Amino acid sequence: MLVGWGKFPGQEVTPSREQLLELPIVPLEKCTKVYSRVIPVTQNQMCVGGEEGRDACSGFGGAPLILLDHYTKSRYYQVGIASFGSDKCGTAGVPSVYSSVHRYAEWIHNNMV
Repeated sequence: MLVGWGKFPGQEVTPSREQLLELPIVPLEKCTKVYSRVIPVTQNQMCVGGEEGRDACSGFGGAPLILLDHYTKSRYYQVGIASFGSDKCGTAGVPSVYSSVHRYAEWIHNNMV
């Protein structure tokens, strides 16, 4: 689930409150195919979304991507950080790219104050 203050496809005005959007995590290869000519996508990233009319558009940079803990059903874990997407936000088959918190966990821990 994406949480943030950005716009969804078709929204013209920045929302006055945080928005939530459930998005599927898709194979990294999908992002590689979509973005390889523009920017490399690595194992340090995750590929999310790609559904018609459902995407993180402008204003979501740095927003958390969270998953519900299926064992406790009462807490969430941050698994990604919104990084970039297409100018054609909300287009079927065009997912967005998130930095994987898991891949940067050691760096995050070592740099906390």
